[in-house]
Amino acid sequence: MPEIQANPIVLKPAAPQPVAAPAPVKKHRLVDVAQFRIMPGAGAPQVSAEVDATLGSTGLLPWILTRVEAIGSVGVKAANGVRFLTRLLGPALFGFSAVWNAMLLPKALKDPTLGKGSKAMLVFGEVGTILGAATALAAALPAKLAGLLRLSSARQVLANKTSGIAGGVAGIGFAAINLVETMHNPDSKPAERFFAKLGFGIGAIGFVAGTAALAISMGMGAPAWLLPVASKIATVAGIGGVASMLGQLFMGKNKTLNAKLDGSILA
Repeated sequence: MPEIQANPIVLKPAAPQPVAAPAPVKKHRLVDVAQFRIMPGAGAPQVSAEVDATLGSTGLLPWILTRVEAIGSVGVKAANGVRFLTRLLGPALFGFSAVWNAMLLPKALKDPTLGKGSKAMLVFGEVGTILGAATALAAALPAKLAGLLRLSSARQVLANKTSGIAGGVAGIGFAAINLVETMHNPDSKPAERFFAKLGFGIGAIGFVAGTAALAISMGMGAPAWLLPVASKIATVAGIGGVASMLGQLFMGKNKTLNAKLDGSILA
């Protein structure tokens, strides 16, 4: 009887299963760029319009002090008291701003989520802050000490204006970085994006107007009508800038505001 041969069973290898790609590692910011700033109250000493018409009328605080003086002799004393305090606190807060930003800067420079342009702007802003703090201190020196250093009253007024310009450059640089990085940050809330846009827009207007007013008063040729107009615009922008900064700090994560701004062109 012929032998029956069984067909051998051939086992096919299992088809390779697709390997799922590893989930991308989410990078978190090492430092919040919104923390880079010139502190409220930082600046060169406030002076009256009698000392310098531009310094005495440009900005939020000069605008307030001018109206306080209009009350009468009591208002004049109160305004001069505030100006004396700014001689002490303004340069100190400016110096604190420089130290504060310097403490944040090394971590920001190592942050892989920040672009090279933003890092360069942070360094530029810190240089402006240091320059602003140094010139604010020069403007605040007592008359006798300033005389020993050959700083006349005219040179102290010039240092005061230089401090304002340097602080404005640093401030608008920090506002620009805050806007760019807030918009690029996937974790940012609608309200944070709104206040970042608002802060940069107002800051840019205030910077241009304030710098123009100070530069014109330092001798740059310009039409006579431009100085008071630029001064008024800078004052209004200063009010709006403070409101925007406080809004981002304290209202940026507000649930109700975020719900209203979600999906809006404003955010």
